[in-house]
Amino acid sequence: MRRTLVTAFISIAGSNVAVAMLGAVMTPILVRILGPEGYGTYATVMSVFALLMIVVSSGVDSGTRKYLAENRDDPDWHDNVFGYYFRIATVLALAASALLLVAAQVGIIDATLGEEYAVFFFLLSIVTIMAQFRAYTHRSLLGLKLEPISEPLFVAQKVFFFIFAISLAYLGYGVTGVLLGHIIADALTASIGFAFLSRHISLSAVLERTPEEFPGGSCSTSTTSRSSTSSSSRRCTTSTS
Repeated sequence: MRRTLVTAFISIAGSNVAVAMLGAVMTPILVRILGPEGYGTYATVMSVFALLMIVVSSGVDSGTRKYLAENRDDPDWHDNVFGYYFRIATVLALAASALLLVAAQVGIIDATLGEEYAVFFFLLSIVTIMAQFRAYTHRSLLGLKLEPISEPLFVAQKVFFFIFAISLAYLGYGVTGVLLGHIIADALTASIGFAFLSRHISLSAVLERTPEEFPGGSCSTSTTSRSSTSSSSRRCTTSTS
């Protein structure tokens, strides 16, 4: 399907509506299965997670989408952008995960929240890494203007979470099961996202050294007309020194 501003808007808006509806259905079920106390524990853990992800994704989100959306004369431009920001995203996620592990290991979590939270923060350290990779694939797909792929995947992640979290919680695993649901759902979504990205970007770029002049260059706005789409796009040229 040809991409236009209208189709992009419909994809994003539709996915947001679908996710909101899934949340409206899932939350009462989780509360019923976990109970008020269990759900309160889960909400506390996820509040810490939400604050942590603000720091972990800082700069990566905007940078990935901005630079992947640009058209440059460099044929390796998208590969370099993807690899560069992937490494940053990975380092930030690992650092945050290590911070959670240390906090749980040395007793900070026990002293502030209670002993029962320690195991949840061990799992949260894994959730942080998986969530970062899942979010990174979503940002990359958006940057490449692949909303028809990124937005269904956004919804699919919520569906996966719904299935695994509810099932594990119902089987008696409680908050641990819900956190495992996050890990499984994010891992599945990230894997599918990377598979789609591999059709447009060389994933081996994550292991390659970024050119010294990256990002470099200057951008200008030009109008291009192609067989598949006609749109205004940013055209960038790489400067040399």
